[in-house]
Amino acid sequence: MKKKGMLIPGNPAISSYYLRWIEEIEIENPLLDITYASSYVLFSKKLNSVQYDQALREYYGNILLEMSKEDKVTVIAHSAGSYFALRLLEQFPDKIEKVIIIFPYIGYSKYSLLNFVYIPYIIDRFLPLVEFVSRYKNILLMYEKQIQNISSEQLKANLRFGVRQCVYFIDKKFPVETIAYLKDKINFIYTEGDKWCPPKAIELLKNISSQCRKVEIPHGFISTESERLKMIEVLKTLN
Repeated sequence: MKKKGMLIPGNPAISSYYLRWIEEIEIENPLLDITYASSYVLFSKKLNSVQYDQALREYYGNILLEMSKEDKVTVIAHSAGSYFALRLLEQFPDKIEKVIIIFPYIGYSKYSLLNFVYIPYIIDRFLPLVEFVSRYKNILLMYEKQIQNISSEQLKANLRFGVRQCVYFIDKKFPVETIAYLKDKINFIYTEGDKWCPPKAIELLKNISSQCRKVEIPHGFISTESERLKMIEVLKTLN
């Protein structure tokens, strides 16, 4: 019988890359069946930060409960998805075998840009800002590789979603001490120089993780096949 896995993406949750990575993981692990749980499905301009947080927790929780009727689930999460993976572990510890958080964003980012995303967020509610700025692909340099193979409409949608999700997470800091007793279920992968998962977050997560792996892989590994395959090799070293 195959083991159940659940993958929670980072921001802006460009599904084609995560779905491709799931296929690559399953090729290397034929006894693992991974469900993709995209945060993009709940994107809505009508939700505020608290409502979005609650909606996603319920969404991920429902997927987990449906998957764990017979077996416990391994939850793999990248970047901002790690916040919700840890929330799931906090809420449903008996349903989860382990969580693997990769370059987790849990609210301690060093990107000062996050302090200013409220401006385009507010403007976007009244003006077609995204339709204008999305013509300039270099505005998302950190997602340069993803953008190359995305249509104009997809780019607009992902840009709006990415800005919105940054706003949602500005004031979110995961209280890691609340799940310290679940240390044996937490696996933590990090890299140096990661502004989304800076030294403060690394220090906190090391203290509540049973296994830590420092790697020389970039935060945006998901967009490059060679980097995704490297991460699969890292996953193999976790118990």
